[in-house]
Amino acid sequence: EFEEMTCSNECGEMIERRYLTSHVETECPCRKVTCQYCYERVDYRYIDYYHKEVCSKLPLTCPNKCEVGTVLREDMEAHQNECPLEMIQCEYHNVGCEVRMARK
Repeated sequence: EFEEMTCSNECGEMIERRYLTSHVETECPCRKVTCQYCYERVDYRYIDYYHKEVCSKLPLTCPNKCEVGTVLREDMEAHQNECPLEMIQCEYHNVGCEVRMARK
């Protein structure tokens, strides 16, 4: 009960046997959690500040604040290629026009 054990999540912590289950399941920064967007299993310590920067299923707000609202990260590039509020070059830019306007 008071014997110290190494965390099975490999965080390096030595935990008294009586606290080991609680540590492994709810406290350890190396415990696996499931991303609510892509369902990938990720270390708890990475879920907020790393995984959410790369998760392909994370809903993002359109940078142009169009009526679509949110777009999955994996679809953002395609959305920006058709977003009516995306700023594009004038159709005459190849002859020198430097005006930029919303796509719509």
